Amino acid sequence: MNYIKDMEINEKFLKDYLHAQVLVKKANGELKGTIDLSWSEYIVLKMLSKDGFSQNVLVEMTGLSPAGVSKIIFSLKSKKLICEGGKDTDRRKNFIKISLLGEKKIKLADTLLESILN
Repeated sequence: MNYIKDMEINEKFLKDYLHAQVLVKKANGELKGTIDLSWSEYIVLKMLSKDGFSQNVLVEMTGLSPAGVSKIIFSLKSKKLICEGGKDTDRRKNFIKISLLGEKKIKLADTLLESILN
């Protein structure tokens, strides 16, 4: 009896996972094509919109490799969506925060993603 219940749970999980993958692929295409932002860049930028973080914390929170996060950080910096450093008293290395342009971009991205989900 538990085997059948486990199968149902696994099938639901798989169905939800596949649906999420389709949505992420669609969102990535829309973000990239409309506002020049990848899904990974969106995730990092969204996290930074709540608070600044060190690059090491971003690695831990996203589950991405350090090299993957570095690539995203480089891209976001080149687009002027993030900047290094916190307050004048903050001496942490690699502390990254969202820029004003980044805040505007994340609002556009959120609006776009809401339209995809609805």
